[in-house]
Amino acid sequence: MGGEASMWQQLADVISSLTDAYGRLTEAGKAKRDALVAVDMARIDELVKSEQAIVEEIEKLEASRRKALSAISAHEPSIGESSSSGEVISKCPDELRGKMKSVNDALREKVKAARRIEMDNGFLASTALGAVRYNLNRIGGAAVEPGYGGSGEEIVTREKKFDFEA
Repeated sequence: MGGEASMWQQLADVISSLTDAYGRLTEAGKAKRDALVAVDMARIDELVKSEQAIVEEIEKLEASRRKALSAISAHEPSIGESSSSGEVISKCPDELRGKMKSVNDALREKVKAARRIEMDNGFLASTALGAVRYNLNRIGGAAVEPGYGGSGEEIVTREKKFDFEA
């Protein structure tokens, strides 16, 4: 049982590392939200690169999690890569069950927070782009019609500001 227990401990450690990575992703997302609000493009670019590095780390940790589950499934055939956390915890040795439950609960909360901030940032970015488009159209003398064209895109009319033939 010692080798099997160490596989379970390895899985718990990987899930704990995933939790940390999602926590850092959430913090980077919060910083990006502040940069989006301030329209600090240099900071946004820096944070996007940071987020990409964290996402790459998460992908590697997910591969490690699948590998650990695969190793465990050799001893416990009812567990596979797609098993739910509840199914996995129910097969966990008693001495690690509490830890497995707590790391899975923590991961679930961190993933939920990361998704929430990602959605908020997507909305902020979309709204900011709309404001930029509005101001560019206003400066350029363009007006957006209240309806949509046949292709589903906005109908833009442009006012002729300069007469280059004069």
